[in-house]
Amino acid sequence: MPFDYSGIEYEIIGSTNNVRVIGLAFGTSSIQDMVIPNTVVNSGTTYNVTEIGNSAFYNKTGLTGSLTIGDNVTTIGNNAFYGCTGFDDTLTLGTSLETINTNAFVGCNGFKGSLTIPNSVASIGTGAFAYCTGFTGSLTIPNSVTSIGFGGFGPRAFFGCSNINRVYHYSNFAPYISDFGPTTEYINLVLPLPISRETFEAKKSTFKAPEYLYSVGGYETGAGVGISNKVEYFDGDKWSLAPALATARSYHGVAVYNGKLYVVGGFYNNTSINNVEVFDGVSWSPAPSLTTARYGHGLAVYNGLLYAVGGVGVGSIIMSSVEVFNGSSWSPAPSLTTTRTYHGVAVYNGLLYAVGGFGVGSINLSSVEVFNGGSWSPAPSLTTVRRNPGVAVYNGLLYAVGGFGVGGGLISKEAFNGSSWSPAPSLTTARDSPGVAVYNGILYALGGSLNGTNINLTNTVEAFNGSSWSSATPLTTARYRHGVAVYNKKPP
Repeated sequence: MPFDYSGIEYEIIGSTNNVRVIGLAFGTSSIQDMVIPNTVVNSGTTYNVTEIGNSAFYNKTGLTGSLTIGDNVTTIGNNAFYGCTGFDDTLTLGTSLETINTNAFVGCNGFKGSLTIPNSVASIGTGAFAYCTGFTGSLTIPNSVTSIGFGGFGPRAFFGCSNINRVYHYSNFAPYISDFGPTTEYINLVLPLPISRETFEAKKSTFKAPEYLYSVGGYETGAGVGISNKVEYFDGDKWSLAPALATARSYHGVAVYNGKLYVVGGFYNNTSINNVEVFDGVSWSPAPSLTTARYGHGLAVYNGLLYAVGGVGVGSIIMSSVEVFNGSSWSPAPSLTTTRTYHGVAVYNGLLYAVGGFGVGSINLSSVEVFNGGSWSPAPSLTTVRRNPGVAVYNGLLYAVGGFGVGGGLISKEAFNGSSWSPAPSLTTARDSPGVAVYNGILYALGGSLNGTNINLTNTVEAFNGSSWSSATPLTTARYRHGVAVYNKKPP
């Protein structure tokens, strides 16, 4: 049976401890600064408020001030606040909200300020905020949204919201441009540049989903801490923990392949391993093992296949062997011309490069070789011997960043233009075994060892904008010999 609580009527949903808001309680016609609570109590039982029912407050103009939706509400029903013109302050939506249904707030023209759609929301129905003309600040639509209502010739999700001054959005799931005023500015959160409505319409199909920079495994802070299974990711603002690997490892390979994040081989329990794990954005799971256990290898996607290049095998044997993964199994591929480990790999100008490293006879290498899909051949050598460099392609050049060379950890960086290597702006800090990747148009160098051992590690991060390096948000944990990659799925 329905029951009243603080002027609002609720009904129990089935046999659960969840309730649905169905309207104002009998005798209540007005509420100032309405709050839909997280929980309510009836006859000694506490219930979670998870839904606001269809037409619950249809045309209830006695609702004034602000409206706050509780953090347990997942669904706002059709016409739930239709025509509630009395609201004259802010609208705050709860953090668990998933669905905002058709015409939920249509005509609520008194809401003020900005509107932020929580990053839990997946669907915004047709006309959900139509004619909410009081919003004069920004509208933020997160990457969780996968559907925004469009009703043909009828009202769209934000139709008539003509006074919103700026729309922040992520991918294709952006609001229809004509819903807003002629001066509204559109900013894509992946590439935050203001663009005109004409440019937005022309280019919206090219907008990509947001990406995250991952740091996986490696050696953690100081002697005695050892090899880690910790994973963290960077969202452009801060580093946060992600689900940990099942198997701790260092000197492994990390790459994104077929929409998943792969962690391949590595060093654990004083030996090389052939174990492979794959992350789908939610959890890690086993994947087909390498045919040969290896650590200190390179890992890269080339011509639609995942390559594991060189490394150290069982018995500390430095290898020239290469194997390739087609999505179901690993098989041998053409071997390197030189046995090498602790090198970097990257695809540049349609070729797969193996850069520097460490060879037989305890020799740090300056040599480079290149794979064209059929065989490996020598390429122009680095200007400096370096093992454990970070290697990445940035702004049309192939970079080798830091590493270990003459005198220890290297601060230097060099760039390859397709014909020769030349010095490039140096890091601010010498780093052996940094993680290097390009993220949001910036080249990052993550962590590393300051002196080539696992004693003096750093959690500092540097960012290169094409001309100079500067400090960036540090990792949560000092680490080196970790793997890094950019992946477009955020952990739960």
